[in-house]
Amino acid sequence: MSGASCAYCLDTSVLIELHRGIYPRAVFPGIWDDLEQLVVDGRMVAPREVRRELDDGRDELTTWAKTHKNVFLDPEPAEYPLVGAIQQRFSTAGTVWLTKAPHADPWIVAMARNRKLVVLTAEKWGQSIKNPKLPFVCEEFGVRWLSIVDFLVEEGLSYPSAR
Repeated sequence: MSGASCAYCLDTSVLIELHRGIYPRAVFPGIWDDLEQLVVDGRMVAPREVRRELDDGRDELTTWAKTHKNVFLDPEPAEYPLVGAIQQRFSTAGTVWLTKAPHADPWIVAMARNRKLVVLTAEKWGQSIKNPKLPFVCEEFGVRWLSIVDFLVEEGLSYPSAR
């Protein structure tokens, strides 16, 4: 790894995309090793709601989350009012934002803003108050975010062909 000093707040979508999507451990073990090293170094965290979103699965990703409990942090007192402000701002969003539990997005943005972290997400940017995507919410609250590929570039990570 490049040794960058940036710290990240992990969105559930990243873990899902890495595990079930284009970067499975069987094909890209290096990306998982690097991710776990960031966890060990204290540079990769997530709110406990991310773990709760993963709890309904019955696969290796759920096992990974249980094995890496130290990634998932409880909110700090300053994050509760930020979550309230985020929910208020997007109160016209569908029921997911206000009633579906767990819903990690407000907690991710609040944690990142409060702790000066960069959000790492696999969601695509989309401007909509009624159906907000995490990058849009981040920008609305002045929080920097990165896609998986942008994160790999920022960290100076690359992996050989999976052939």
